Amino acid sequence: MRFFFRRTIFIFFAVPAFAQNGQEWIVYSQQYFKIPVAKEGIYRLSTALLMSAGLPAGADPRNLQLYHRGVEQAILVNGQEDATLDAGDYLEFYGQRNDGTLDAQLYRPQTAQPHQFYNLFSDTTAYFLTIGLAPGKRMQVFTGSYPAGSPIETHLLDEKLIVNTSQYSGGLDINEIQSTSFEIGEGWTGDQITQGQAATYTHTGISLSEETGGAPVVEVLLVGRGPMAHYVGLHVGASDRQVATATFSGFAELVGRLGQGHVVAQALAHLLALAV
Repeated sequence: MRFFFRRTIFIFFAVPAFAQNGQEWIVYSQQYFKIPVAKEGIYRLSTALLMSAGLPAGADPRNLQLYHRGVEQAILVNGQEDATLDAGDYLEFYGQRNDGTLDAQLYRPQTAQPHQFYNLFSDTTAYFLTIGLAPGKRMQVFTGSYPAGSPIETHLLDEKLIVNTSQYSGGLDINEIQSTSFEIGEGWTGDQITQGQAATYTHTGISLSEETGGAPVVEVLLVGRGPMAHYVGLHVGASDRQVATATFSGFAELVGRLGQGHVVAQALAHLLALAV
């Protein structure tokens, strides 16, 4: 249960006319269309969809602008060259689901936030489309072939992420009373692991097909779920080989990286955390 304590203090101060408030991207004389996004991917908006949402028929597609969290996003507007939106034209943009970036302001201090991969309240964020007074930001399009003799990439790096959100940790409290701000250790986590228990997390598709690309690296975030001391053993592979141990106390968080000096390739079948 979260208890709220309020103390009202009246402070009078002058605000300069040029003060920044984070809303400078908004032009109040323009109309904005809110686009909810809850999944990462490429989104396409057809002319028919834009018109049905209320976009004016005579809108110049070259002036279409898309904003997310106050920053203009690069978009692709197919068919904008003739300055009209025809039936076959469309708008495409890369959208990302909501994350915990803005949640940091709820923590005291902000560095107490365990991570920003997952939002505390909603997986949906909002993109805002408007018709500006000048050409909007556009994606760069490459056509043609690379010049002869161009270097060939031998490999690419891939990242695989597991974000555990099955339980909510209340974090630091005082006699089961929490402050109005979010404290260290608070947020969505995986299942609580108590002394003598273990949890297995499986990554698939991990390979080391190009050795010159460097050894794979595993990063683990551990968050305490109580005021006691914690001892953790990290195991990898079908052989259940222990590769690291860690000790920390209370609701603190601990980030560990494995890779340099450890063989973590196809043998990584699971990650085991012991006696948290």
